[in-house]
Amino acid sequence: MAVYGDRNSYIRMRQGRASLTEELACPEVMNSELLEGLGSVEGVRGVAKARQISCSPCFDIEGFLSSFKEVIEVVEDYNLSSDISGYIEYSHSDGRWIIGVNNFQGKPRQRFTLAHELAHLVLHGAYIKQKGRHEDKKLLRSDDEDMFDAVEKEADSFAGRLLMPISVIEEQIKSGNNTIAGLAECFNVSIAAMKYRLNECGLDWIK
Repeated sequence: MAVYGDRNSYIRMRQGRASLTEELACPEVMNSELLEGLGSVEGVRGVAKARQISCSPCFDIEGFLSSFKEVIEVVEDYNLSSDISGYIEYSHSDGRWIIGVNNFQGKPRQRFTLAHELAHLVLHGAYIKQKGRHEDKKLLRSDDEDMFDAVEKEADSFAGRLLMPISVIEEQIKSGNNTIAGLAECFNVSIAAMKYRLNECGLDWIK
């Protein structure tokens, strides 16, 4: 089931609105007190630290989501086609969220997908709850793609900031870890995700 409907209806929905985060934020969708405080990257990291989940240099996204097993279920899906990285869906029967990742993709890519789907939950959850399910066929969207992908770009940015904070990137560079491959290994993300984040941070000179 598509989340955003057709392109024209999405653009009409966006016209005259303040921001995607304000429009699709989900205070009502946080149906459990367990999910309170997750409305931003800083909020997620704060909750992770309170739960003694490793945050630096490599954020334990798997452990973080597992700590919310009462309301979030993570599945490695063997039935997804190769062009689908993952999905998020809301179960109206038991009020739980399901985040799925493509089992045939590598662990670094799965980690970014998990963070991307978490971003959809905390930033766009009300809309996804209404529609039921959203599948992601492409991550890491470029700035020149049209407004229809704005929500996805927002989730990409959230995931990048969560898994690869600029402060930790700078610490790594100062310590001598100054290659894309070295940084990607440090953060346990794909080369593509690391390039995306470095470009977002204005550090595209790193090779």
